[in-house]
Amino acid sequence: MTKFSNTANVVAISNVSTGTKNFQGQTGPKTEAGKNRSKFNALKHARYAKSKILPHENEKEYKQLLKDVFEDLKPEGQVQEDLVLQYVDCLWRMHRMDSRIFIEQKAIFNLLTKEKMAAMLEIDELFWDFIPDYLLNLNKRFGKKQVELATLIWNQYTSLMRDFSSGEFTDWPEIRIHYDALFLEFEIWVRQQGDLSPLLTPQRDAFNPQWLANQELLFDTLKDFAISMYFQANFMSWKDQIRNWMTAWYFLQKKELKEIDQFYLAHTKLMHLAHTTLERLVKLQKYKHSIAKDLQEHYRNLVNHVVGPC
Repeated sequence: MTKFSNTANVVAISNVSTGTKNFQGQTGPKTEAGKNRSKFNALKHARYAKSKILPHENEKEYKQLLKDVFEDLKPEGQVQEDLVLQYVDCLWRMHRMDSRIFIEQKAIFNLLTKEKMAAMLEIDELFWDFIPDYLLNLNKRFGKKQVELATLIWNQYTSLMRDFSSGEFTDWPEIRIHYDALFLEFEIWVRQQGDLSPLLTPQRDAFNPQWLANQELLFDTLKDFAISMYFQANFMSWKDQIRNWMTAWYFLQKKELKEIDQFYLAHTKLMHLAHTTLERLVKLQKYKHSIAKDLQEHYRNLVNHVVGPC
């Protein structure tokens, strides 16, 4: 065997170990731009085009997830690409399951009405027609000054109604002065409604005659305002009770919770499948790199044997 024939054998082995082919024609992109474009060619294949997204889901988000995971894991060959696709599908289905669990949990709390919470808090039924929506919103808050002002207004209102019914106060100018904070805030509230006449004259030192001419409307409107202050004055102190009652309500919905538990179980299985798929991919990549390393080592030994050390 001649030296040239031995060298040809070495070149053939070199081609196998480096994954290249000894032929003329296209050999793939050479520039960085070309390599970047070709990096995601696999994503355009029909296997990846048929994604498992539902009509209401965001296809752009799915494709972005697919692209990000391919960038991170850098699969090589169809087998690795299939594993990455399985992993992405697991992540997407886990996201879908998270949404389903959230919807089911929210549905439980949708069954808890403001009136039911008011009963749990033992709020007088006379106030139930005025319950604000924020009673079930634990993110709602009022500052210390707001609470203090609302408490003052509610106390002045209850005092006014007691004094007025007893006949102690019947003179409206005197009433306005004695309950100044109540009526100044009431005036601001009336203006915010948009469809009511101003409560006070422009000088804000006397009642608008239109209101005094219809005292029934005055007291009904004042009651609406005062009860809104009642809820503001007490809401922050009720929060712990509201949280406890919401917790109890949630865990008492046993039928709905059984369904949610099934969703959690499915979510856990998907998470396990995702981790298993990722482990298989990592093992395959390590094995492939180990084979390539062994071939390169074998190639170097063969070159040293045939042509001698460099």
